[in-house]
Amino acid sequence: MLVTIVLSCTGCIKQELNIQELKMSKMQISKQQFQSYVDVQMSGVTNMYNATLVSQLTGLTKPELINIMQNYDTYKKQYSDDTV
Repeated sequence: MLVTIVLSCTGCIKQELNIQELKMSKMQISKQQFQSYVDVQMSGVTNMYNATLVSQLTGLTKPELINIMQNYDTYKKQYSDDTV
């Protein structure tokens, strides 16, 4: 069964993500990948729900972005020594 989730925000293009892409619980984000996400987040350059632009700015795939969003606190604690 294919389930689609639509993420949207004011001024953003709706992003459709297949539920299979979201179920990547074994995906591990590196410290460098997380730092790249945080750098864009802290810059204030874009709304972080604009997955297309955030992906272009960070070099992360959309499933990696979703993984970071879903597990942000875990990665923040894991990489807390010099991130954020």
